[in-house]
Amino acid sequence: MAKETELNLLKPWELPQEFLLQWNEQEKLLLPYCGAVVVMAKPEHTAQIVELTTGNVALVGVSTPEVATKTISEFVDGERGLVALMESEVVSFQGLGLWTFGFCELRSAMTKPDHRGHGINMIMKKLMIHLAHERFKQPFIGFTEAKSMSRGILASLGFKQLPMKDVNRGLAEACPSANEFEDKKDHCALRCGGDCGCQVYLLDIDKQKNEY
Repeated sequence: MAKETELNLLKPWELPQEFLLQWNEQEKLLLPYCGAVVVMAKPEHTAQIVELTTGNVALVGVSTPEVATKTISEFVDGERGLVALMESEVVSFQGLGLWTFGFCELRSAMTKPDHRGHGINMIMKKLMIHLAHERFKQPFIGFTEAKSMSRGILASLGFKQLPMKDVNRGLAEACPSANEFEDKKDHCALRCGGDCGCQVYLLDIDKQKNEY
């Protein structure tokens, strides 16, 4: 009964206390229902992460192996990446970006097809939110393009959608530049003022934790 009560009291972005205790004591998280172990990404994982994420159109900064290596190396060197391992195989990755205007962002995330459906990356997202909030004390921002499938994930984590008219134009640095689109036109609402279909989401834990 106590365990059910704890789960009912958890905020959408929170992990059960037993998971956090395990991480604090061992710096790893065993997911017994699938056999994966979540740890902080290390340099020896970089090549596998690059192979896992390169070329995925839903991820920014991993368009080619060269670009992906640079992006992933920044996450790893800054201790802002998590991997899920099955023995020595990287089966899932979650990165964290930092923006100069004072936000954290859940960045590159990918799970191998054979290991999807177990909630591995959702747990990694919640762990990353916990670690980043403890370390940086900044709100989290999320960006989704028109065809993105991440909106439901962000909503389930407690992110709130911001109307584009309320989004500060200073966030435009996070938007894709024109040369990232095939027709080389600027599709971004924050840059051109049009309706690009993108959405911006915000999770301010310090403001929202008492709203549930």
